[in-house]
Amino acid sequence: SKTSSIWNDFDEAIINGIKKGKCKYFYTLFLISAGGSTSSMGRHKCLTRFANKKQTILSFKSGNTSDVTKKLMEMGSNIDA
Repeated sequence: SKTSSIWNDFDEAIINGIKKGKCKYFYTLFLISAGGSTSSMGRHKCLTRFANKKQTILSFKSGNTSDVTKKLMEMGSNIDA
């Protein structure tokens, strides 16, 4: 059973009888060790995979901004100064 979250970004492939992980974005193949370790896949520097992991930034329309949000935004601008 695949328990690592790394499998969200990889598919299992068997090439010439050898189990490998294939990046869903760049289709790069990585050897899966006999023990099932996914370390090599975790070290893969796939820009698409990292972009999907980043937190999105919410934007607010000025007409829909609550009083609490306005106050927080004012506090944030004071901190930046």
